Amino acid sequence: MTRSFEIWAPPVRWGPSVELAILAGGPYRVSLTAETKSNAPSSFDGELAYFDENGAQRTDRFLGPGSIAVKTEAGVWQQPSVRFRSHSVGQIVYVRYSVAALTSGLRQLTEEAGLLGAREGGTGWFDQTGGS
Repeated sequence: MTRSFEIWAPPVRWGPSVELAILAGGPYRVSLTAETKSNAPSSFDGELAYFDENGAQRTDRFLGPGSIAVKTEAGVWQQPSVRFRSHSVGQIVYVRYSVAALTSGLRQLTEEAGLLGAREGGTGWFDQTGGS
């Protein structure tokens, strides 16, 4: 899934936070690229808030224009968010982000419940091909 949006980066102080996709299960890799769209371009800071692979709440900063990629926690409902601040004049930041599953959430849940492998002598109803 890839999406994009524009957000205001005010001078010196942090602008509003924008929530990204709602993530359930996981883990996921969230990749984000931020570029200025202003007539008076300037460098800026970005902050990406999320729950990391250890379950800790994190806020990672990055310098823009630029990008960041993080791995989120497995088995957690979360909605990462991003915000920006300009180093000089206020500007519009164009953001592109993508979310990719690192494992199949359904497969992980069925493995934990012992439901995989019914056709290979397992005890469950759900096999590795998704059939019954």
